[in-house]
Order: sequence, then C-alpha cells, then structure tokens
Amino acid sequence: MLSEGGIRVPFVLSWPGTLPAGSTYSEPVSSLDIAPTALAAAGIAKSAQLDGVDLMSFLTGRKIGPPHDVLYWRFWNQAAIRAGRWKYLCLGLSAEFLFDLESDAHERNNLITEHPAKARELRERLGAWCRELRPPGLPDALGNQQEIPWYRHYFGLKDTRVTR
Repeated sequence: MLSEGGIRVPFVLSWPGTLPAGSTYSEPVSSLDIAPTALAAAGIAKSAQLDGVDLMSFLTGRKIGPPHDVLYWRFWNQAAIRAGRWKYLCLGLSAEFLFDLESDAHERNNLITEHPAKARELRERLGAWCRELRPPGLPDALGNQQEIPWYRHYFGLKDTRVTR
C-alpha cells in the first residue's frame, strides 16, 4: 500500500572506508536508485534506460539535500505523489487524501478539504506522470478487495463511494 508505512522502509548500506560509519541519511529515496548507485560504485556509467539517481554523492556528504524533488508511485488501484512536505494519495475512484508529512499528524489528518488547490496541483502532476506509464493513466476503478480493508484500517475510509 502507498501509505508511508508501505513505502517508507529502512534501507541499509555498508561500505567501510567509503561510506561514513554509523551515519543516517533521512531524505526519501527510491528503490529505483539502487541500480544507478551500484553502477556508480562499480565505476560503470548509468544507462539512459534506468530511472533513479546515483546516491553515492549524497551518502558520502559531497551533496546535501534531497536527491528527488518529487517521488511518484502507482500500485494496483492506488497512486501517490510526494513533493516536499506534501503527499497526495488516491485509491482509484474510492478516495483521495492530502497529507502534510511534516506535521505531527503525518497521515492521520486528511487535509484535502483544507488545501484543495494543493491537492489539485499534486493530482495534476501525478496524472501527468501516470500518463507516461504503460498502461497510461491514474487508477480509474474502485479499490479492490485487499485495498479497501487497508484504507479502512489505516485512514478511516468509511465506504467506497466516489469522493471526487
């Protein structure tokens, strides 16, 4: 599922003499960054066919800040975008959410009605990204029999009616 608990998981690297021991890099990265990072570590140029970022300069401290301005996901009937502190998440036609990940509430307080312009902006950006995928487009079905219980439990989704 595309909640922070489903996509924000620990990732551990160790390379004595190259990566600082005992350090933590807390900026969001993607599993798509693993291949470009491994290639760079091996001294091999990144293929243009690969998405993702070489994280070595971030992990060694040569570069500061996040390696990604925006991260996108699409899985089953879910799609999400994270841009800075904001995360927009939709469960197909069943529900949509806007979260401020820097707030104490994280993903417990859906801010979709308080910040409709931000939600619209992120939905449009997510939609543009999804149109580049195969098959193209945002999920356009109701949540499936696995997703609905997750969303009920984690986000308090009451029903599966269209919310847009």
